Amino acid sequence: MITPHFAVEPPPSRYIARLPSPKSAELQPRGNEQGDDRPVVNVSRVDCLGFCGKLGVSLPTEAQWEFAARGPEGRAYPWGDDWDAAKCCNADNLGPGGSTFPSGTLAQDASFCGALDLAGNVREWCGDFYRFYRDSPRVDPRTTETSPDVYTVRVEIVGNRPMVFNVPQPLARGGAWTKRGPEEFRTWRRKEITTTIPPAPAQADLGLRVGHGL
Repeated sequence: MITPHFAVEPPPSRYIARLPSPKSAELQPRGNEQGDDRPVVNVSRVDCLGFCGKLGVSLPTEAQWEFAARGPEGRAYPWGDDWDAAKCCNADNLGPGGSTFPSGTLAQDASFCGALDLAGNVREWCGDFYRFYRDSPRVDPRTTETSPDVYTVRVEIVGNRPMVFNVPQPLARGGAWTKRGPEEFRTWRRKEITTTIPPAPAQADLGLRVGHGL
């Protein structure tokens, strides 16, 4: 089932970077031994928010990311509607060393606005939280931890004083070198990063691309 096609403002070239963020001194990944030309991984959402704050930018919202990848034509993949594993980094087309490619290597993994690596290489943190599509506005939706109907996971802590609370689930977009398609790489593919205790965990196939404020 195809998800709603969101509309966003302004144009994607104004709010999303052309490439995912690389390894850097400002965003030093834990356990990332890949080269400086590879996308940064092993960063938590808290790491990414802190990094963006220093630069005066932010993570793209889910709707911004989707529109940049999907475009006004509603493409299934950034390059079009037909799956081709050779056009992006995935488990059937791995980069040197058996994981990611240097960012921007696969020029065919390009969206209508010129953004690269949106389908493959690494998944990317979004700035908002997982919310069911049926509850989202159709134009530039933005979801915070306190938004109505944001998806949560129930957590129970048993101790001296048992507590029960709901943890909002952050989300990521895009495919990754650890996944195989075609479903995993479609532009409307969503993935909540399940966590019971904040902050959301760092993962070896999860990085970021800075958003609006560029």
